[in-house]
Amino acid sequence: MTWAKVGTINNVDVEYSTNAFDDELQVFPIVGNASGNSTSWSIPDKIGDRVKVRVKVTGDASVFAVSPSTFKIIGSLTLISPNGAQNWISGSSHDIQWQTRGNITEVKLEFCGNFGSGDTWQEIITDLANPLRYPATGSYTWSFPSIISNKCRVRVSDAADPDAISTSAANFTLRGDLHITVPNDGTEKWAVGTSKLIEWGTTGPVQYVGLEYSVNAGSQYIPIIASTPNSGKFTWAIPNDTPLTSQALIK
Repeated sequence: MTWAKVGTINNVDVEYSTNAFDDELQVFPIVGNASGNSTSWSIPDKIGDRVKVRVKVTGDASVFAVSPSTFKIIGSLTLISPNGAQNWISGSSHDIQWQTRGNITEVKLEFCGNFGSGDTWQEIITDLANPLRYPATGSYTWSFPSIISNKCRVRVSDAADPDAISTSAANFTLRGDLHITVPNDGTEKWAVGTSKLIEWGTTGPVQYVGLEYSVNAGSQYIPIIASTPNSGKFTWAIPNDTPLTSQALIK
C-alpha cells in the first residue's frame, strides 16, 4: 500500500473499512504510527466488495485521505481433485475436493466435458455449505456424467462471488468400460469351424468395439473384427486353422 504526503507529516495511522467508511464500527486498523509512504498489508479474513483504506496523521484525525474507489476482498479457493491426472469410468462416483481461505460459507461446483472446445459448464450444486476451518478442506461426492471425453474439468467458486474461483489444473478423462460375459467362466469348449456368440457389457456410450482372440493366454492377440457396432454381442465363426489350445482368451 502506498500514499503521498504534502507538508511536514511524520507518522500516519492506516486503517480499512468493509463498508466504505459508512459506519465507524466497521473500521479496522492496519498499522499505527507508521513512517514513510508505504506499508505491507496481510489481507484479513474480511470478505466484502465495499472495502476502502484510510490514511490519517497520527494524533490528528482531521488530516486524512481515503481510497477514491471501493475494492474487493475475496476468498481464495484451490481445486484439489480432479486436477487432471484422473482416468475415471464414465458415470462413476468420485469425490470433488477443494481448499478455501477466507470466510466462504457456501460454494458452487460445476463440470465441463468439452473444456477448450466451447466450454459448456453444467451446475453440480449451487449452494453447498463450506467448512469454515482455516484453511478449510471441502469434499462432495458426485456421479459424473455418462460421457466419454478427455477434456473434462471441474471448477469451484464462492456461491456469493463468482470472482473467487478455481478450476482443475488440467483436463481429466471419463472413459468407457467393457466386461466380457461370454466366454468368461473358463469351462467353455469351443470347436474350430463352429460359430459362437461372444457377449459383453458396457459402461458409458461406447459406439463401436473391436474384437480379438488369443491362443496363448494373452501373449499375442489376433483380430476377429476391427470395428463393429457395440450391440453387446457378436457371432464369431472360429477359423478352421485356429490352433487347438486350452489358453484361449477373448478381448
